[in-house]
Amino acid sequence: MINGKGLSILLDSEGNQLNIFLPLRDGELYNVFPWPPLFPLVISIFGFLKFDLIESARWANAVLFGANIALILLIIRKYTRSLLLIIFSSIIFITSIHMFQIHTYVWSEPLFLFLSLLGFYFLFCFLENGKIYNFLISSLSFSLAFFTRTIGISLIATGVIAILFFSRLKIKNKIIYSLSLAGIGLLPSFIWNLKNKLLFGYATSEFLFHPLNLDTLKEIIETVSIWFHLYLVPFKFSIILLAIILITITLASIYISLKTKRGGINNSYKLSSRIINILLIFIFFYMFSLLSAGIFFIANIKIDGRALIPVFISTFIVIVLFIKRYLDYFKDKIVVKSIIFILCGMLTFFYLAIIIIFCIKGSYEESLGYNSREWLESDTINELKSMDVTEAIYTNNPYAVYFFLDKNPNPFPTKINIYKNKNNINYTKDLNRIIKEIREKNGLIVLFDLRQYYLAQEKELIDGYELILVKDTRDGSIYRVK
Repeated sequence: MINGKGLSILLDSEGNQLNIFLPLRDGELYNVFPWPPLFPLVISIFGFLKFDLIESARWANAVLFGANIALILLIIRKYTRSLLLIIFSSIIFITSIHMFQIHTYVWSEPLFLFLSLLGFYFLFCFLENGKIYNFLISSLSFSLAFFTRTIGISLIATGVIAILFFSRLKIKNKIIYSLSLAGIGLLPSFIWNLKNKLLFGYATSEFLFHPLNLDTLKEIIETVSIWFHLYLVPFKFSIILLAIILITITLASIYISLKTKRGGINNSYKLSSRIINILLIFIFFYMFSLLSAGIFFIANIKIDGRALIPVFISTFIVIVLFIKRYLDYFKDKIVVKSIIFILCGMLTFFYLAIIIIFCIKGSYEESLGYNSREWLESDTINELKSMDVTEAIYTNNPYAVYFFLDKNPNPFPTKINIYKNKNNINYTKDLNRIIKEIREKNGLIVLFDLRQYYLAQEKELIDGYELILVKDTRDGSIYRVK
């Protein structure tokens, strides 16, 4: 997160994730987790230029929404040359729930997607013509994507495999180019991690084994179900329908491959095969990296629509390329092509109808995130605004206080580090220190009704410390320490 003075900072202490906002000021350098820092660094530029950072990030992601769709369509146009598929694809992505979601929040995914798509586009161009500037742009894009999100390591692995097995270079040049891509891709993150190790004593998240459970599998199934709008049916039925759809798509893809291959292999077929294989390899590396992160580093990893959006995009492009093959195979059969056009049209109409009825309507009426009606009408927030608070605020939801009051709040310590699934051994000491600090500063305790298991609950604070109730609201409470 980012404040109005500069780079947003998230500090991670022993078993205690402190979600607080600190400026990058006076030349001081703070550690922004062990995670890649490119997105907050880019957005912080607006802070140094005296722009509002939340608004800047919102507009930046809005621009990236258009840029990402443009890159997807550019890839589809380049390798299909089909107006129907371009229109079909544009409608799907413009109205995609997850595409809309990730570009609505101040997340790093839009920048990661942009750099990934840019890297893939120029990688495909390099595999076609072998021009070095395509290689350099692709390598730099993958490098910056990795410097935006750790999962970007899957891009570098895909790029190396693509050059080794799908380029027309000599073996010696294949090795040189693949090693160069790996070197360029890893360099910024290596420097960042080295800096963390030298200055702060650690370079990566703590290695801690925590196996994935059935909830993770359920989350993946629910996410993929949303891609096909199966969330409208009960979960058990959606599993069956999803299995039928995936089996049908797989069998249809195999059938199309066999049919088109028998019809003769031309350069277009070879090129689309190369791209399909590269994207499937990327999906494998991406999912492997995501699941590995959940098993060994981040205990509460969410494999939802936000995490799987690169898989959605890659899978869709693969399907479009298969449809193009089928259209080419039946190019002289008007009836078959007409049926495909009608099916695409019906699917688009159905997709749009669902989006308009269930998604856009609901989003318009209730809005999203901290711009939702629930937060805009929050009694606790409105009470704090009416109090014209000048004291230090300590809260279990620093984001809400920051967004609505433009103040840098102090968070309560966590009982459990949700990223490591590990108890905070310093929880009681940290909580006592916070309470003492509140008493000395005559600060306010603002508790929202969040019921988060890893944070101190209201009853626990009332029973353990002498608190004075300032205001009891519909969605929270405000206290002082006696």
